[in-house]
Amino acid sequence: MLLAGIGATTEGASLGASTPVSAPMVIGGAVLTVHGADTFSAGLRQFITGQGTYTQTSNAITYLTGSRAIAEGVDLGLNVSGGLYAGYQFGVRAAGSTATATFATSETGPIVGGGASLENLSVATRARIQVWVDTHGTNVTVVGSRARGTADAFSDYDYLIGGTSRLRASAKWQLPKGAVGPGIDVFNENDFPLVPGKPHIIFLPRPGQGE
Repeated sequence: MLLAGIGATTEGASLGASTPVSAPMVIGGAVLTVHGADTFSAGLRQFITGQGTYTQTSNAITYLTGSRAIAEGVDLGLNVSGGLYAGYQFGVRAAGSTATATFATSETGPIVGGGASLENLSVATRARIQVWVDTHGTNVTVVGSRARGTADAFSDYDYLIGGTSRLRASAKWQLPKGAVGPGIDVFNENDFPLVPGKPHIIFLPRPGQGE
């Protein structure tokens, strides 16, 4: 989250200073810059306390809409927007031109096995998990009904995550969850290793994206 905040702040400032300058670019740059600073601050609090922390952006939207899910969706959208703009700028600079550029990604996607299907998770859910995985530099394995494709809106999300207890506590706050109760179970993969024959979807950190 710390690096995500720094990246969003940097790209927001870059967008605001783009040439030619336009009102939408200035406004968009300001929004990304403020949100980047917010994300960095939340990440710093999380690092110090060891507890999952929502951004002030997320808290404000939750207050206005009454929905944490909507707030987290908007929060993720701002992070993804900053990342997309960063990728666009990289492509343009690599081509040595300010014209529109196309660029490829080396991402191969999550590893799916045991009869699971990637389509069992929505695009937004996959994006949110991948952002968390990239930010924390650790694998996340989705198991249970969400991987099998038998889940409904009220089903829990079951995850296998190694590392430290602090990392798993962060995951309980920030990863997608079901609509009822806690809606999430995070198991220590060191104690409960993946059974290869069971449905599973493994998200891996993308090169250069971790902390």
